[in-house]
Amino acid sequence: MKPLIKSKMKKIFTLLLSSILLLSCTDYDSQFDQLDAKIKELAAANAALEAQLGEMAQLNATVSAQTATKLAEFQEAVGGIVTALTKLGQASEATIQQVAIIIARIAALAEAVETNAITAAGIAEEIAAIQAMLDTINENVLHHSGGGSTAGTGSAHHSGGGSSDTSSSEATGTDYSPAYSNAFDGATVADNVYTWPTSAAAWAGFANANTDIYPLAFPNGGTITFTASAASPAGVKFRFEKNPYPDVNPNFETEIVTISGASATEYTVTIPAQDAANSFRSALLYITTRDVGVTITDIVINVAD
Repeated sequence: MKPLIKSKMKKIFTLLLSSILLLSCTDYDSQFDQLDAKIKELAAANAALEAQLGEMAQLNATVSAQTATKLAEFQEAVGGIVTALTKLGQASEATIQQVAIIIARIAALAEAVETNAITAAGIAEEIAAIQAMLDTINENVLHHSGGGSTAGTGSAHHSGGGSSDTSSSEATGTDYSPAYSNAFDGATVADNVYTWPTSAAAWAGFANANTDIYPLAFPNGGTITFTASAASPAGVKFRFEKNPYPDVNPNFETEIVTISGASATEYTVTIPAQDAANSFRSALLYITTRDVGVTITDIVINVAD
């Protein structure tokens, strides 16, 4: 990465971190305004980083693209957290410190990628760690404080909480039953237990083997409903691509659903409306937390009328 861009990113992260550390529990308006301005600068810096990552020969092209996308998602997530805290009008010192730590981790990851000082496996582990911290803030601070889950964090909650649409019984449209039995690049599935091991590639996941469901199109959006359980919290997300790799564009991903209980529970994630001209012949499932076996059954993709 060019020194000027690298220096600019460091400056932005430093200013953003400083702004958060200066927040108090009583004077929010001007401080949050300043923080919002820094977040906009961070978005611009992430765009520059994404362009540079595309030129990094040292990393697999897929890893580079996924890392750039994740950094942009994390930037958006931090902005969403600040917006939610602003609406609440309060934040404890512990919460402020948590946000500061997240920003510091994002900055450190960006610098490590810029300088080629991290492996693909290291990138994946750090992304998972940052995502877990974001999920914790959403669950323990925002959701239970009435602030809801923030946009861009990929968090979802069952039993009516969070941002997922849990009214699957009222869904209308056409139902499809995918079979995510084709594990790839080190991911494993056995007896409906899906795992993303430490040894697996950063992009490892599970492809749908039931080609009868294709093509899929979501001009009016839809939902994915499934039953899941896990011994410890773990993330699950779904991805749809035009065709299997490498002809994947257009494509989109759902938000990350956090599986948070050992008892089988029904979860529903919303599929946003897509361009009516787009159809998808590759449906993928990803576990976003390393080394946690997630039991998933009864997966149904609903295409809304």
